[in-house]
Amino acid sequence: MSSDKNINSGTGALFRSLNLSFTLLRILIICLLIAFVFSGSFTVKENEQALILRFGKIVGEPGNQLIDSGQWHWAWPEPIDKVVRIPVKQNLRVESTSFWFAEDFGNQDSYAYDDASLMPGRDGYLLTGDSNIIHLKTAAVCRIVNPLEYYSSVIDSDKVSLLKSLLDKSVQGTLAYWQVDEALYRNVGKLEGELQSRFAKELATAKLGVEVVDFIVESKTAPQAVVSAFTNVLESELRKDTAINEARAEAETLITEASGKAANVLADAELYRNRLVSSLKADAEYFTKIAKQVKSSTMTVLPLYSSALSEALENAGEKIILSKPNGRSELRLRLSREPK
Repeated sequence: MSSDKNINSGTGALFRSLNLSFTLLRILIICLLIAFVFSGSFTVKENEQALILRFGKIVGEPGNQLIDSGQWHWAWPEPIDKVVRIPVKQNLRVESTSFWFAEDFGNQDSYAYDDASLMPGRDGYLLTGDSNIIHLKTAAVCRIVNPLEYYSSVIDSDKVSLLKSLLDKSVQGTLAYWQVDEALYRNVGKLEGELQSRFAKELATAKLGVEVVDFIVESKTAPQAVVSAFTNVLESELRKDTAINEARAEAETLITEASGKAANVLADAELYRNRLVSSLKADAEYFTKIAKQVKSSTMTVLPLYSSALSEALENAGEKIILSKPNGRSELRLRLSREPK
């Protein structure tokens, strides 16, 4: 009897232990299930958009596949679903040193090595439209404008390489039509604009979902062995341009002064002409008036005669007046005058 009781009590303890174990196991499974379900919840950051991949395929209908920022979302945990975050507002910087010489010759700011020789395979270089060689360092700032195209184009590890290859292609295609002095010294701003435009076309053709925001020529130089020659030519052209500008400025000054003097002479001549014409018109009007009076009356001649005689007598040094007393006149002249 005692042995049966011991068996029953042992069996009961075993069942109680099993029930407790199963209960704990159920609780654990429920907790794991809840953790598994809630592990798929996520939020998209402000500068991002997201895609949900279910077994490698994008979830959602076309046009409604992107998840915007600012809301809570849920997806099945991996390996069922995968959340792909795309930094749509973050700029991507792509740099290229494919056309730069090897840096082991010295600092990148010290280009004048007259004994340096360009070695293909070690040093990068570009051919310009006038069959010259230059070195360039370039960089482009890009922005994702189509996240679906950006994700679908190539895998992440190859995106930077593809952008860099498109950048190099744009640089090569553009410099093939440029003169070396224009690219190095004269029109660097225009060169950057053309490089940016060509790179934008390459990105649009490749359909990467990326557009270029800015393009920068970080460094540029002629081949190291001929930098001093390029510098001498540049300095000569600068001196020439300076001399031409000074000559033009002096010519403009002389022309301005001569124009001022000519204007003054013309103004004085015009003033003299106007005065002379006015005076002649006044005289003509006066003589016309006198002529009319003479024609209309003979008494006008006597006053004119008296006026003219008066003016003549006033200007004469000596006057001799002859009179005829009793109708007889006698004129005696002393030819030899007494000295004063």
